[in-house]
Amino acid sequence: MNRSAAFLSRLILTMMCLSFAVPLHSADKDKELKRAVEALAENVANLKLQKLYVPDFLTPGPVRTDRGANLAAVLAKSLSERARKRFEVLDRSVVQRSYDRLNLTAHDLEESEVLTRLGVENGADAILWGKISQTVKEITVDLSLSDASSGKVLYSLQYQQHRTPQFEALFPAESDSAGRVFYFSGFDGVGVPKPIHSPPPSYTDEARRRKLNGTVLLSAVLTIQGRVEQVRVVQSLEPSLDQASIDIMRVWKINPVKDAAGNPVPVRVPIETTFKLY
Repeated sequence: MNRSAAFLSRLILTMMCLSFAVPLHSADKDKELKRAVEALAENVANLKLQKLYVPDFLTPGPVRTDRGANLAAVLAKSLSERARKRFEVLDRSVVQRSYDRLNLTAHDLEESEVLTRLGVENGADAILWGKISQTVKEITVDLSLSDASSGKVLYSLQYQQHRTPQFEALFPAESDSAGRVFYFSGFDGVGVPKPIHSPPPSYTDEARRRKLNGTVLLSAVLTIQGRVEQVRVVQSLEPSLDQASIDIMRVWKINPVKDAAGNPVPVRVPIETTFKLY
């Protein structure tokens, strides 16, 4: 196994099932997402809609959050993969690049009129709105497909995202300096990390004595300088192995992730370190 493959095998990430920077889904969650995407895709096609825009999903208020942005990015990518040339899902990174041109603030992006304008100016004839509510165990997403010009609701449905440790390890997500764009590896034009130097952690004497095997799930920020920072334990294995996993991150070096415009951006990702005695 080469260094890149070994590195990727330790890192978990996808929406929608993705590879390096996407949250893993349980079997139930895969079914939930698949059901929602299939229903939406069929309705978009049957309504003969051509271009769909998916803005960040909002919590009551309305308020934009990193979780709402992630869920929108995941659903947009899943729909795009399901479209099969019947319709087009607008590239969210293209729309996001217009934020600076229009001098939009994070507050502006909580206004439906602004989001509709962004969609229409980029050719959308339909908008997929999402409202989210949260409990300790899951996030419920209420989706409404509406006509971009009239605002008429054409179709609606609901699905749940389970708040698994892998999902929660993506947050708090990194964003641009204005808080308008949340960065998620593998979504919205953001690339995936590539390792330069990523040695595995070592067994501790205590863990070896106890013959411990298992996995530590970490959450960490990969900086634009290629460093691993803000590491925290999401799922513990054993204190000394948890600390060994954190400590090894200090010497890791990564090629910085870049956005759709080619600019280095920080991302938060889940990282697994696996310990196994043979």
